[in-house]
Amino acid sequence: MVAIASYACHFPQAAVTAETLRTALGAAPRGLTRKRVAGPDEDALTLALAAARDLPLDDIPRGMALASMSLPYARRVQAGLLVDGLGLAGAGAFISEHTTSARAGTEALTLHAALTEGWGGRSVVVAAEAARGHAGAGADARLGAGAAALLLAPSGGVASLLGSEHYAAEDPGLAFSLAGEQARRDVEVPGYAAAAYQRAIGGAVDALLPALDADLARFRFVVLDVDDPRLIAKALGPAGLQDQQWRPVWPYPQTGELGAAGALVGLCVALDGAAAGDWILVLSYGGGSAADAIAFEAGHEAGGRGVEAAVQGGVEVDFAAYLKLMEVI
Repeated sequence: MVAIASYACHFPQAAVTAETLRTALGAAPRGLTRKRVAGPDEDALTLALAAARDLPLDDIPRGMALASMSLPYARRVQAGLLVDGLGLAGAGAFISEHTTSARAGTEALTLHAALTEGWGGRSVVVAAEAARGHAGAGADARLGAGAAALLLAPSGGVASLLGSEHYAAEDPGLAFSLAGEQARRDVEVPGYAAAAYQRAIGGAVDALLPALDADLARFRFVVLDVDDPRLIAKALGPAGLQDQQWRPVWPYPQTGELGAAGALVGLCVALDGAAAGDWILVLSYGGGSAADAIAFEAGHEAGGRGVEAAVQGGVEVDFAAYLKLMEVI
């Protein structure tokens, strides 16, 4: 059985409120209270390293996964920088990088859970995002910054993996960038995007629940990586999803959209609030489209890592400081 042996989150100190954005830009993203903003000396790699350093790592893990859509290099191995920064460079660690969609975090988690089960060693899964150069009132205004790290092992007291199921299909035109581009493109047809999300998430959940002989009500927490509650209602409302299952573990209002890190940050929040025996469902979606549904049962070592305080923490900055942090001015 694969288990989560430890977990950690890290966020930049700076935060900008939705009210600050609304005053300066005339609008703010729906559902956002504030978002975290990376500083001039922070990027996805430094945030990932800070989160991973809070894991109990005393030797080279068998596996190391790095997930992000905002890594600083377009072409080079970057997980090696993470391993080196942890003082664990050398023979033994298989590294993988996952970069093409917001599903990258659960993609990395699923792969390294399977590898951990197969080879019996420990794996580190880290996901991080750090938005840069997007300070207007458009869709990119919701992008935040933060990281989550998980230590997977053949056994552990934080949580046990119950199972996972997945969905994939072709839905062209959704949240994509061509090779070499920085800007994100989208056909911007809300009904089309919502239908693709509903099919993908619903397909993964519909496959997982019978495998676990359970229904959605069995889960105390349901972790979602989307920024719009209307998508959640359309996808899982008919299955009986209740607000109290997902809202307490939905980091988006306090952090902004965290891309590949969103689902894993939400999982850390859920683990910190769980009691032994609680079931946690993690759902993640990548436009194009694919989805993962991953179920855990919390153990006696869950909780007490200060994740909620980290999510709620930070120092609020004004709009001018925000523009400087985003490297717009």
